[in-house]
Amino acid sequence: MKTGRDSSLHAVLVAVAFVLLVGRVAGADTPVGGLISTDTHWTAAGTPYTVGTDIMIVNNATLTIGPGVDVRFAPDTEFKVKFGKVVARGSPAFPIRFTIDSDEPATYWRGIVFERDTVDASFDTEGNYIDGSILEHVIVEYTSRSSWSSGAISINFSAPFIAESLVQQSTVYGLFANAAHNLRLLNNTFTQNANGVLLAPDSDNVIMTGNHIIQNDGYGLHVASQGVVVSEDPDNPTSVFGNGDYDLYNDLSFRNDYTLGGPGNVDARNAWWGTTDPAAISLNIYDYMDDSSRGLVFYEPFVTIDPGRIVGDCDLSGCVDDDDLSLLLANWGVGTTWGTGDLDESGTVDDDDLSLLLANWGTGCSPAGEAVPEPATLSLLVLGGLALIRRRCK
Repeated sequence: MKTGRDSSLHAVLVAVAFVLLVGRVAGADTPVGGLISTDTHWTAAGTPYTVGTDIMIVNNATLTIGPGVDVRFAPDTEFKVKFGKVVARGSPAFPIRFTIDSDEPATYWRGIVFERDTVDASFDTEGNYIDGSILEHVIVEYTSRSSWSSGAISINFSAPFIAESLVQQSTVYGLFANAAHNLRLLNNTFTQNANGVLLAPDSDNVIMTGNHIIQNDGYGLHVASQGVVVSEDPDNPTSVFGNGDYDLYNDLSFRNDYTLGGPGNVDARNAWWGTTDPAAISLNIYDYMDDSSRGLVFYEPFVTIDPGRIVGDCDLSGCVDDDDLSLLLANWGVGTTWGTGDLDESGTVDDDDLSLLLANWGTGCSPAGEAVPEPATLSLLVLGGLALIRRRCK
């Protein structure tokens, strides 16, 4: 049972949380939809952009979306790049959000689709992005499609650059890639989806670096294409763990080749699997050892040090901000996982978790972060509240 002191502390913390949440000020409401056939810019000044009908980029047009833009989709609408490109580049402090325009439960939009005539991303000799379609520092959430072979982000015969982004709450895959050549996935988080990532047949040379494929309901990473590198850089490893079924499911046929580069085999070395126990890692990988018709998964050597999570970063966006605060408060008293706000893994979301989040407010965000109190100010607010509680208890 909570004491008077506990209740007062809770009130102080929630008051601080309220101050943070009201710091986000919405701009104008801009209705959009239909064909985008000329170069177009969406900026934070026009946010939120409300999508009433399907959006399709055609005529080799470029849609540029700036930091801090919210794009809200009516149920069952989609965003498609048919012939042209989308350049959606948010920032750690001001991500771009693609979400549902509804408060009704179990309501979804249909996600982002890149088609064959998408302008693919291009890179310089050092791997730096130069041009083409890109989703960077974006959040894609609350999507659903009728076909299981689809995703919140669906890539067909194209190769946009997906980087530093969060994909969550999809009833299919977070990302589905079919016939994607030279696709690059960098520092993204796919979590709380029906399944994480599906690399379907006819894709090749898919390079993954620093991605987090964690806490999805079904498969984490489902591989059905050749030439996949799960974790290219051991200094920035991909993390695959905590998924409901297998963390990695090899859907390629075994070709009587037991070597690393053999067709049907998957290079999953240098990844973090949530454990350093080889037997536990193997248990969550489906390959030749489970079904001799499947290819092998090479997961050794694996990373033995947890790349780490920022305390307070519930949504794993890399920044402790009001999105994390909203998530924590929405799951107050009922959340039981990191993703639902249980930061100290005590089994419930409570004052201790809120204190942890506030103590780490702004961590991972760019210096030009949101106009909210600095961590030191937050500490003074909490300490002031505690002093008031002590005085009342005398």
